[in-house]
Amino acid sequence: MLKRKSTKKRTAFKATLLLLLVTILIFPVFPVMADTPEPKAISYEFEYLDRGLIAAKVNSGVFLSWRFFKEEVTGYSDTGLTGAVFNVYRDNALIATVTDSTNYLDPDGTINNIYTVKAVINGKEKDQSEPVKPLANGYIEVPMLKPKDVELPDGKKYAYSAGDMSVGDVDGDGVYEYFVKWEANPQDVIGKGFTGNVLIDCYKLDGTLLYRIDLGKNIRSGAHYTQFLVYDFDGDGKCEIILKTAPGTNTVKVGTDGTEIESTRQYITMLQEDIDAGYSHDDDYRSTSQSYYEYLVEVFKGWHNHPEVLNGNWPSTLQECFAIPREGPYAYLYQYTYPLSDENARKLVDYFIDVYAPSRSSRNDLRDFNGYIFTGPEYLTIFDGETGAELETIRYKPEREDDGLMWGDYAMARIEPCNRVDRMLACVAYLDDNKPCAVFGRGYYTRSTLVAYSWDGEHLKEEWFVDSGHTVMSNPFNDSPHGADGRNPEFATITTQGAHTLLAADVDNDGYDEIISGSCTIDHDGTLLYSSFGTLPQGSAAPGEYVRLGHGDSIHVTDIDPSRPGLEIFMCYEGATWAPYGVALRDAATGEVIWGTYSGRDTGRCMVGDINPAVPGLEAWGIQLRSARGDILTGVQPGTNQNIRWSADMTTQILNGVRIEKWVNGSMVTVLNPSSVSSINGTKGNANLIADVFGDWREELILRKTDDTAFRIYFNTEITGHKLFTLMQDRLYRISVARQNIGYNQPAYTSFYLASDTDWEVLFNSLGIDDTADKSALAELIQQVQLLDKNLYTPESWSVFEEALASAVSVRDNEDATQEEVDNAVNELQNAINNLQLVAVNPVAVLSGSSSVQVDSRFVVNIELKNLKERIYAEDIQVDYDSNLYTFIGIEGANENIMVISPDDETVTEAGKIRIIAANNGGFEEDGVILKLKFQATGKAGESGQISVTRAQLGTADGAVTDAEGSVLKVTIAGIPVTGVRLNRTELKFSKAGASERLTAIITPENATNKEVTWRTSNPSVATVDQNGLVTAVGNGTAVITVETEDGKYTATCQVTVIIGDFNDNDGVDIGDLAIAAYYYNTTSADDNWQQARIADMDNDGDVDIVDLAIIARYILN
Repeated sequence: MLKRKSTKKRTAFKATLLLLLVTILIFPVFPVMADTPEPKAISYEFEYLDRGLIAAKVNSGVFLSWRFFKEEVTGYSDTGLTGAVFNVYRDNALIATVTDSTNYLDPDGTINNIYTVKAVINGKEKDQSEPVKPLANGYIEVPMLKPKDVELPDGKKYAYSAGDMSVGDVDGDGVYEYFVKWEANPQDVIGKGFTGNVLIDCYKLDGTLLYRIDLGKNIRSGAHYTQFLVYDFDGDGKCEIILKTAPGTNTVKVGTDGTEIESTRQYITMLQEDIDAGYSHDDDYRSTSQSYYEYLVEVFKGWHNHPEVLNGNWPSTLQECFAIPREGPYAYLYQYTYPLSDENARKLVDYFIDVYAPSRSSRNDLRDFNGYIFTGPEYLTIFDGETGAELETIRYKPEREDDGLMWGDYAMARIEPCNRVDRMLACVAYLDDNKPCAVFGRGYYTRSTLVAYSWDGEHLKEEWFVDSGHTVMSNPFNDSPHGADGRNPEFATITTQGAHTLLAADVDNDGYDEIISGSCTIDHDGTLLYSSFGTLPQGSAAPGEYVRLGHGDSIHVTDIDPSRPGLEIFMCYEGATWAPYGVALRDAATGEVIWGTYSGRDTGRCMVGDINPAVPGLEAWGIQLRSARGDILTGVQPGTNQNIRWSADMTTQILNGVRIEKWVNGSMVTVLNPSSVSSINGTKGNANLIADVFGDWREELILRKTDDTAFRIYFNTEITGHKLFTLMQDRLYRISVARQNIGYNQPAYTSFYLASDTDWEVLFNSLGIDDTADKSALAELIQQVQLLDKNLYTPESWSVFEEALASAVSVRDNEDATQEEVDNAVNELQNAINNLQLVAVNPVAVLSGSSSVQVDSRFVVNIELKNLKERIYAEDIQVDYDSNLYTFIGIEGANENIMVISPDDETVTEAGKIRIIAANNGGFEEDGVILKLKFQATGKAGESGQISVTRAQLGTADGAVTDAEGSVLKVTIAGIPVTGVRLNRTELKFSKAGASERLTAIITPENATNKEVTWRTSNPSVATVDQNGLVTAVGNGTAVITVETEDGKYTATCQVTVIIGDFNDNDGVDIGDLAIAAYYYNTTSADDNWQQARIADMDNDGDVDIVDLAIIARYILN
C-alpha cells in the first residue's frame, strides 16, 4: 500500500514541478539513449524430456526405441538427421552402437533383461537413460480410477467415460503426466439434456492419480464447452492447466478405491463482486423447461429496454418480431402494450413457444428445453499442474450476456438457444518473446472473439482482445446473421470464418505465432492479418458474388507442398451453395487460395497426409483424393477422422475407429487392430490422444479401454531406418498437441515438411545448426593407440585395427568430415581396439567392460576365457581391484550352467581381493564370457584405477589343472555429465538504469559433476551481466542474457527489456510514470517506504528529487 505524504511536502512539490516543466519545455534536453535493436525471431526453449526409452518383447527378440534431441543434431544423411549415436546396454553390457536411427532390435533379448541407452557425443558417453524392462506387448497400460456413476436431475444414472486427453510434465522430471477428461452424458450445443460434471484427472505413467479437477454442475459437458490447455506457461519446467470454470469448480484427491476424499476438496476463489451479488458455490444454473420459460418471461417483460430496441435496430414490439397476423385467433396479442405486464409477457411466451417457433421448424420444441446454462458467473482458472492447486481465477472474457439472442441463436429457422454463444475454443501460441500464451475464443458463426493471456507465475495478463462485435440483425427472431459483418470495423470480417478448432502457427516466418481461426488469421500482436474471401462459381447460390470462404469443421496447417515457401492450410467448408469451395488449399501467410474445389454441399471433413510416397508433397482429400498441387489421383479416398505418423517409412496412416489403416497401392490395409479398446467422441471416432510421447519420432496412439479402467499407449515396434529428433521439440507440433483436445480434434503437425520424401538437407539447414565437426575425441584416441605394439596381437585382429586406424586418420584430416563421420570413426576405432587379440600359447582370463564409468554408478566386468585347448569344468580365479575406487557388489555366472561356489552371501572377502571358485555344468571349451563381476564406482570423478586377474587355474574332466594368464582392465571414473540448463526467469524488465536482478542457472541433472557456467549479454549498452548472473540495466532497449555450461555447452536465455521511467509497466514512459515519481518526491533512503520509492531514484543518489523528475520528463518528451 502507498504511504501518504504530508501536505507540506505536496505543496513544495507542486511549485517545484511547475518550474521543472517550464524549464524542460523552454530548454529541452535530449537524453542519450541506447539504440533499440530491430525485432528478431524468437527461439523456442524445449521442455526438458528424458530419453524416453521403451522396450517390448516381439517375436524376433526385444524392440527398443528412444528419443533423439534437436540439440544433438549435427548433420544429415540420405535417411535422416545425424549427430549423437547411441550405445545400447543389456544388463549393463554393451550390445550395440546405433548410428542411423533411435531404435534397435536385440535378437537375443528376453523379457527378463534390463536395458539402458547412452548417448555418445564427440566420442564420449554423455548420459544414461532410465533402465527399462521389456513390455509383454506393444503398448503400455495405465490404470485409471473411473469416477462413480452419477444421477442427474432427469432421474437417470449415467456412467462416466474417459474422453479427450493431454500431456504435460508436471514435476520437471522429463516424463509426461497424462490428463484425462471424464464425461457423463455429454451433449452437443444443440443437444438438450443434463450432463454430468466434467472431471479432469492427472495421472502419472504408473497410474498414480495426483488429483481431480471437478468443474462442477455449472459447466456443461460436451465437445464445445471445456477446452483445457496443459502447458508450461511460465517457463519453470513444470506445466500448468488452464480452462473455463464457474462457481462450484473444485479440486479433490481420490482414494485408491475411487472415492473422492471430501476433506481435500478445495473450491476455486470466486470474485468478490459475485459473492457480494449473492452467488455461491452451491448455486445450480442448469436450466429446466420451467426455468427457461421463466427466463423468457423476464426477457419479454424487459423488451422495451433492450439496447437493440432502444437503438432502433430491432422491432419495438415482439408482435412485430413474430409477424403475428392482425386478423385471426392471435390478433388480440396486439392489444398488449409495453412495458409488458407479467401476464401479457407469459401469453407472448406461450405464443412464441407453441406457435411461432414450430412454424419456423418442426424441430423447435422449446417446451422440452433443459440442461443448458445461460446464467451465472463465468471464470478462467489456472491450476498448478503438479498439485492441482488453484493459482488464479479471473473473469471469463467475454461473458455470454444472454442465452444467444444477441448471437443469432433465435434468428435462424432452427431456434437453438445457447448454440453460437457457447462455442468455445482455445490454443497455445508464442506471441511475444520466448513466452507461450493461452488463447481462448468464444463464437465463430456470428460474433467472434479471441483473448490472449500470458502467465508469469503469479498473475494472468491480458495481451490483447479481438472482438468482431455482434452482427446487425433487423429482427433477432427472423434474420440471417451468418456471413454478415460484425460491428467492430477492425475485425468486422472475421464473423462466420472460424472452425471447430483453433490453430496457432508462425505463418509469416517472423518467429511469432499467428492465430488461425478457420478462414481468417490474427497476427501475433492481435491485429487482423487477413480474412479470406472468394467468388461464388456458376451453380452456386449467387454466382459472381464475393463472399467469405466461411466456417468449416476440419482444418490442417503444415508444410503441405514443399515446392512452395512456407506453410499451407487445407480446410473444408460447410456453407454448401454459399461457399466458394468445398475444400481449398490456402497460402498460410496471405490466405490466398492456391487451389480449391466447389461442392455445393456441406463438406464436413477433410484430411492431409503422405499416403502415396510416389507423389511429391502431402496428399489432400475431402471431396477427391488430390496431390499437394491439386492434381486428381487414383485410388480409394481414405477416412478423415484422424491421421497418425505410425509407419517406419514416414508415410501417414489413418485412424478408423481404433484401427490404424495404411494406403497401399490405392487400397486401405489394416496395420494395427487393437482389442478391448474404444474410440471417443461418438461418430468422430477419435483417439484420446495421438502424440509422440516417448520413443523415436513416431507418434503413439492412446486409447481408453472399453471398460474405462485404463488407457493404453500403443507404439510401433517395426524398426525404422530414419533418424529424427522427437516431434515434441518442434514448436508447432508441441502446441498442436496441447490444443488437440479442442472442439473437433484435429491432428498435430510439424512446422517442416515431414513425409517419406523429406529432404534432410533442407530440414537440417532450417534448424540453423553449426555443422562444424568436433574432432577432439578422435584425435585423442588416435594419439593413444600410437603406443600399441603390433607384436603382441594376432595378425588378423591387428589387420582390422590398422584398417580402422587408417580410416580414423583420414576422417581426422578431412576438413569437410561431418560429425556423424567423426563419431563413427571413433566408435569403429574403439571397437577395433577392444577386439585386438593377444598372441598367447596358454589360455588367458581376459577382463572386459567399460573403460569409463560414472560416479556412484554400478558396472559389470566380464571374465572371458580365451585360447582354450580342452573342455574346462571348474575355475579358481583371483581378482584384485583398487578398493579405494571400486566396491565389489557380487558375482554371477554368464549363464545358468555356470555355478559360482564362492564367494557367496556368507563369504567374507578382503577389500581389494576376490577369490572365485566356479564349476561348469557340461563344461566349457569355446572362447567366451564365463563370469560377471559387479562393482560400484565409489571414487571421485577423474580418478583411474585397475581391476586385474592375478591368478587363474582351470580344471579339466581328468582332474588336471591348467594355469591361465591374467589380464588388466583400466577403469576411469567419469563425472556425471550436464544434460541441460534453464534459468529461473526467461524475461526481465527494468525501469531505471543501474537496477539489477540476479539470474539463477538451474543445471540438470542436479548431481552433475561440473556445474561451471559462463554468462554473456547480446547488448551491453542495454544490460550487463557478471559471472555470478547479476544483470544490471544500462540503457533503453532489449538484450538477451545467455548462460552456457562448461560441460556440454548447453545454453539458456533470458530476454531483458529496459524502458527507463516505465514504472506503470505499459511499455512506454508517460505522465502516469511521472505521477508515480511525484508521489515519492522528497523520499530518501532513510524513510520507511524507501523500498517502494527507490524505483523513482533515477540517479541512484538515495533521494527522489527534482533531478529524478526531470529525467523522467525528458523521456516523456522524447
